[in-house]
Amino acid sequence: MRVPFKGGGEATNAILGGSTPIGLIGLGNVITQIQADKMTALALVNNIRTPQLPDVPTLADAGYKGAPSQTWYGLFVPAGTPKAIIDKLNAEVTRVVSNPEFRDKYIISRGLVPAINTPEEFAKEIKEDRAAAKEVVKESGLEPQ
Repeated sequence: MRVPFKGGGEATNAILGGSTPIGLIGLGNVITQIQADKMTALALVNNIRTPQLPDVPTLADAGYKGAPSQTWYGLFVPAGTPKAIIDKLNAEVTRVVSNPEFRDKYIISRGLVPAINTPEEFAKEIKEDRAAAKEVVKESGLEPQ
């Protein structure tokens, strides 16, 4: 049974309070609870392990071969932006994220995993994610919104 919540905090409270036995919640919402042994991480939905919980497997590690799911953040520019500008932005973002102090304080500490790639690789991933999501919707019998 699916129990919709308004956000990760509400879902976390339901699990801690015992009214919900299990949940799919963003790591940033629960990392302190996991570290305090108040919750147990069973698996990561992302396809990349997190340095904060190195012993917690991804669903793929655990043998689930369904459509991969991951949360990602990206930087976008208007269509037609010159490649030189895109490449400069990518180089600067890569430089900043490669700084261990920045990465640890603003990415890893929030339960995220840094995964920088090229603009071309990112565009390819977006297309693949959309195709996979389309298949999931099609197989479910739902209509795309």
